[in-house]
Amino acid sequence: MASRLNMPVLCGICIGLGLALASQSGSSVPAFRPELVQCYPSASTTAGSGASNPDSSGPAAVALRTAREAISHCRSGWCDRQTRSHLRHSLTAYLAYRRAVTSALYQNQGTAGLEQAARLFSSAGDLALTEELAALFAKGGLSFEDLPEERAALSLVLTKPVKAFKPCHALHRASPTAAPYVY
Repeated sequence: MASRLNMPVLCGICIGLGLALASQSGSSVPAFRPELVQCYPSASTTAGSGASNPDSSGPAAVALRTAREAISHCRSGWCDRQTRSHLRHSLTAYLAYRRAVTSALYQNQGTAGLEQAARLFSSAGDLALTEELAALFAKGGLSFEDLPEERAALSLVLTKPVKAFKPCHALHRASPTAAPYVY
């Protein structure tokens, strides 16, 4: 006895299977978990960029000062569009500079360079910036999606001690079996 399926029933079955598969694949995407980040992906540092020799009057101080000023305008957790844009740009500049300095010091001095970077970024201004960022996050004034290119670096600053801020290649050298959580 031959079984006959008419076209509407067959289309309904196909649509149902497609929806079932789509809903399962959508739920397999994990949510970003900043507390699991162990390192930041490092870009190659260019020689002669001056990143390995930060001083109190140079780009490090400017990046830190502009980031703190931008945060001060959003202390309540709310910023207008222009201020939020300035905040994103200044934090991106600060985190990019911090990554460049740390990577350059690690590239030139190895583990001792990471220790030097931790000392450099343990200044009162850097620690105050970290506290101000944490407060802004707690109020919902900033999220990891606001700085997608610096999400790993921002996670390290907010959830780890200063000495944990390191490039992924340093983590791999120190512990080859470590699986950094960066995506």
